[in-house]
Amino acid sequence: MGTRTVQSILDRAWTKALDQGINKRWPEDEGILWCADAQLAVVNLVPRAYTQIALVTPVAGTRQTLAGLGLTRGLQPIDIPHNVAATTESPAAPVTKVKRAFLDDYVPTWHLATGTVAEHWMTDEEDPKAFYIYPAISGGGRLRLIYAAMPTDLAATTDVIALDDIYAEAMQNYVLHCFFAKDLTSIKSAQLSQMFYTLFERALGIRDQKLSMTEAKSNAKQQGA
Repeated sequence: MGTRTVQSILDRAWTKALDQGINKRWPEDEGILWCADAQLAVVNLVPRAYTQIALVTPVAGTRQTLAGLGLTRGLQPIDIPHNVAATTESPAAPVTKVKRAFLDDYVPTWHLATGTVAEHWMTDEEDPKAFYIYPAISGGGRLRLIYAAMPTDLAATTDVIALDDIYAEAMQNYVLHCFFAKDLTSIKSAQLSQMFYTLFERALGIRDQKLSMTEAKSNAKQQGA
């Protein structure tokens, strides 16, 4: 969670839009809605912008879904660093991320294997809210799961944004995009709306590129590269 409030983001947006009077062209209630939409837009492009950690007990089988694990606001798994001890929350055996094709090629019967701890985990781009573990865990074993989630909603100007403060500027640009999108009958407003959306994407692109590089290094390390 960040420290910036909805009010601080709107104040900056209103200043840039030259809308600082009492009778605002873009009123506060609309601004709150657009701040909430901005959070969702950020997470849609950069899921790692809002992550949660949970101790989960896998269901039977190799395929696990976030909803099936009770994580109804989950969007996609990010990492499973390790198994968790049965009676405490202490870390147990590590879980390494591998490509599913690797197990398909070298352990064709991997979906049938069971054990007390998971050794590997993997994702499927076509099934983003699910992941696979190998072997399937029996006996109530647990995992520590880091996952991207839907951010908590915003309902008042005093609410603190759910995302880290580094995303505040991107949120501000998204709000400005929404401000000017309200009047697309004006060529200038349409151009400004597009400009601020481009700034929004550019800010996230730079941030996402750095995160992707970090993830690539992490994956290479996990896979022994």
